[in-house]
Amino acid sequence: MGSENGNFDEKPVRTVKINSFFIATTETTYAQWIKVHDWARGKGYVFDGFEGIDTRAAYRSSLQCPMNKVSWFDCIKWCNAASEMDRRTPCYAIGTTVLKQGNPTNIICTWTVNGYRLPTGAEWEYAARAGAATRFPWGSSFDDDYCWYYNNSGGTTHPVGEKRTNAWGIHDMSGNVFEWCWDAYQENYRGLDTDNPKGPQGIPEYRVFRGGAFNYLIFNARPAHRSGLMPNYRLEYIGFRIASSL
Repeated sequence: MGSENGNFDEKPVRTVKINSFFIATTETTYAQWIKVHDWARGKGYVFDGFEGIDTRAAYRSSLQCPMNKVSWFDCIKWCNAASEMDRRTPCYAIGTTVLKQGNPTNIICTWTVNGYRLPTGAEWEYAARAGAATRFPWGSSFDDDYCWYYNNSGGTTHPVGEKRTNAWGIHDMSGNVFEWCWDAYQENYRGLDTDNPKGPQGIPEYRVFRGGAFNYLIFNARPAHRSGLMPNYRLEYIGFRIASSL
């Protein structure tokens, strides 16, 4: 993980161990968000900023574009709702109560159940690299064929899956929108666990997002790059993709 040629967020390079996991081949789309959101209404779920409005009114171009303007908390609750809808066991809870509303700081993730969740930063980087040790998953030089970014996006998101996949068949892990990860943010990796790392302990002020976006430069599209943001922020250049342990 990481890079010695990036900024302080990426250093030091380290070797970590992670368990097997599944990850979605595309970022979560507007269409997927709508399906789960509409199912979850009336079942106790409350998504910040989405209640009492027609969520479809916000979709500018295509229902197959990545869902954006969602907070980290929105993503966590959506994962729980999607898990329940698909008859899986939700991962996120407050104590023993499934998280459905609010923005609490004491969220627990159960890693051994089959529900949908956000990937950890380590899982995300592993999937993004797809076995490559180069600057980008496809090589040492940037290639527009793999990524929507500042110079080719036209200032907007694009339907998922239009660019070439990485070596493992995964789309848009570079560009289109940044993706929220589970981890609390810390400036560097020093002192953190290397066995299935999940970020620093304690109440997180910031959460990690990764992968570059349609309005960012290629530096941010490298698998090693990461940043942190307050988890209640909802920005047009951040979305998410789901993972699961089983």
